[in-house]
Amino acid sequence: MTNHRPIRKSLVEDMLKLTSMQEGLLYHCLRQPDSGLYFEQYSYSLHGPMDITASVRAWNWTIRHNEMLRTVFRWENIEHPVQIILKHRPITMTVHDLTLLNEADKEEAWKGILQADRSNPFQLEELPLFRVMVTEWDDNRFVMTVSHHHILYDGWSNGIILGEFMEAYEAFQAGRRPQTIHKPGFREYLKWLHGQDTGGRQEFWQQYLQGYVVRPLLTQNIGSMSAGSNEAGYDSCMIEDGLRQDLMHAARATGVTVGDIYTAAWGFLLQQYSGQDDVVFGVTASGRSGNLPGIEQIAGLLMNTVPVRVHANHESRVIDVLLNIRQSNLRRQPYEITPLVDVQEWMEAGSRKELFDTLLIIENYPLNIRTFGNLQLEDFSGHSSTNYPLLLSITDIHQTAFHFVYHTEIFNMEDIALLRERFVGMLRLMLADLQQPVGQLGSLTDLERELNQLWEVEFKLQPVSGNGGHYE
Repeated sequence: MTNHRPIRKSLVEDMLKLTSMQEGLLYHCLRQPDSGLYFEQYSYSLHGPMDITASVRAWNWTIRHNEMLRTVFRWENIEHPVQIILKHRPITMTVHDLTLLNEADKEEAWKGILQADRSNPFQLEELPLFRVMVTEWDDNRFVMTVSHHHILYDGWSNGIILGEFMEAYEAFQAGRRPQTIHKPGFREYLKWLHGQDTGGRQEFWQQYLQGYVVRPLLTQNIGSMSAGSNEAGYDSCMIEDGLRQDLMHAARATGVTVGDIYTAAWGFLLQQYSGQDDVVFGVTASGRSGNLPGIEQIAGLLMNTVPVRVHANHESRVIDVLLNIRQSNLRRQPYEITPLVDVQEWMEAGSRKELFDTLLIIENYPLNIRTFGNLQLEDFSGHSSTNYPLLLSITDIHQTAFHFVYHTEIFNMEDIALLRERFVGMLRLMLADLQQPVGQLGSLTDLERELNQLWEVEFKLQPVSGNGGHYE
């Protein structure tokens, strides 16, 4: 049991309730205290001579304007957990110098630095829950690594925080004071959130999930179970630009989004794995479509996880499923802030089973790769962990990348490599003829049986080795 250290009242700026999403993350972290759940680590590759003094000042400026970077949590001996925002909190920054090493040794040292950071988990009751490392490779090559606990903020916030840091760095490096930032605070967001009309939520979600039988979809057919490790595995690839362009063209031509196509492809793949024509999986909503002025500028955990349902029989046309997903997404938007625990509670017969075992994240976050001051932000990579057995995150900066994060006690590398190739193959089969029946998409599986191995099929995947972001 944790003994929370007292915090002097004079150091406290505010004390707030947790959002439902934050409460869910806290629950999982307390259940698995040594699992490293929700540790987020993002590394940004920078070209140019970095001014460390300006960087420290810029991060302190950014922390001052984003209260979630000054937050700790308390839950013992109180009815409901709270988050305590401190008035001040200087940046915790570590600098690593690799300039005297050869390239091979630099790579090895870099891997060790990242792993050492991941092996130092955050304690929710203690500062810091956010820290920065700068690694100098040579005079004009730096990597800035930002690590935080996911309970503080979501992926959308990465772009906000990095953008504000960039602007502050540019100002300090030029010898001027950054422009003051005016945006809503997290208290204003919570007030807005709790003031939303909850009418219609239960009716919408019960109707949306009516008749669905909760069952494991992907995990039930994975035969390669390893014994009891609690580690996360990672697999990434970038798709060729031709497929990326084809996806965008198909979306424009049909009036859907590229995200809708990814959603359909993941649903079709789960149908093939599970043998069911009715599947549900999780997706994330940014939580920033509300009418609170400035909500898109708030750094915090505003995102929410909601279920998406793909129901299609063999005769359904691919285009019809896509259009249905588009319309369902639009109808769902007013209800995307509904806590998942409530959706679960409203399921028929009050099902206590997990609604889904996979999570799809389509990251359209405001992350701008550009020049600031004397630095050029060239690329980024990331590491994260989740309580779901499998997470597929799709990023699109200069290139489109697929990142799989999976539990190694359920999946092995071969399982995920096969799944990755099947997902890319599914996209290609869909784009080949959007008018075709869903049943014809099974030709991917037929092809596997005919050739006896998928590796002979050329899907033109590119290993991740730079631009576009990747997960490790």
